[in-house]
Amino acid sequence: MGRPLAHLPIIAAACAATYAGSLALVAGQQSVHDARLAAARDPMLEAARRAAFERARTMALVNAASEALAAAADGYAGAIDASATLDAALAALAEQVSAVTGSAAQLPDSIALPAAPSRVVQQVVVAPPTQATTGASGG
Repeated sequence: MGRPLAHLPIIAAACAATYAGSLALVAGQQSVHDARLAAARDPMLEAARRAAFERARTMALVNAASEALAAAADGYAGAIDASATLDAALAALAEQVSAVTGSAAQLPDSIALPAAPSRVVQQVVVAPPTQATTGASGG
């Protein structure tokens, strides 16, 4: 062992410097890669946000349409009930009209009206006798 070991700290320092330089270079490249990846993902993230917003808006429209459909269905059910009531009333009216038509068929076609008098008779109304003192009628 004739050689002194003085070169070992220099080699260790050189290795550490090389490692630190390599690590800094890798970190720099990783930072650039991360920035490029983030820039590439920005349009996708914006599209995902826009799709989520559009989905929420569409769901709100679907819910509103569903509520409107339910209200229309309730209104239609009410109209069906009213129509059934009206149908029953029309059926009762048809029976009454049928009964009246049957009775009307038994009436004569025409009825002779009495003849108008040929001269006009006027009656003269005489005032009742009144009392001289009070002016009251009746005697």
